[in-house]
Amino acid sequence: APDMFRTWFDQPVQPADRTIVVGHSLGSILAVDALLIASVRRNALLITMGSPLGRLFCRLFPADYPSLSSLHRELTTRQNQFGWINVFRPNDPVGAALDGESAIVNINTEQQDLHLFHAHADYWSDPEVLHKTKPLLDEWLLGEVPSAAAQPATDRPVLRPLEHQARPKLWATEAAMAACAVILVNIWVWQPMD
Repeated sequence: APDMFRTWFDQPVQPADRTIVVGHSLGSILAVDALLIASVRRNALLITMGSPLGRLFCRLFPADYPSLSSLHRELTTRQNQFGWINVFRPNDPVGAALDGESAIVNINTEQQDLHLFHAHADYWSDPEVLHKTKPLLDEWLLGEVPSAAAQPATDRPVLRPLEHQARPKLWATEAAMAACAVILVNIWVWQPMD
């Protein structure tokens, strides 16, 4: 996989090109790694969703992922322009806010009624995720680095799933979170092609 990422990320880019790298769950770790090994400097926006980076990887693998601030600093120095948006749900057993680095924009979907695997799945198709990230994506596409100030107001009602059945209470241990982290692995890269 690293060779595949290196091949794609080492393609020449125009100075005005803007690359968006999106990773969900363990895919967010692959996205971070891909940006760290890339030799071409670019304007890169990293979007992590349900990321185990802060909750698991910085704790369990400190030699490779020492801290969020050191990762952010390293990613920033390797890019022309760099922004990082982290999307999480409050009851996600795998992903959480990436606290410890103020330049990472954390977006809480505030979806309290999603539990266990429901809270970790379907970030890609969740309208609430799109609603909360769209202002920041617009900011990025206009040439700015996303900031917490561009986040939408939280007074808008949160979209709820159609089903309202009782679900089990949230349970989480590091072993359970590690098992969840390997279930869903996604990475998506968007860059306009000539």
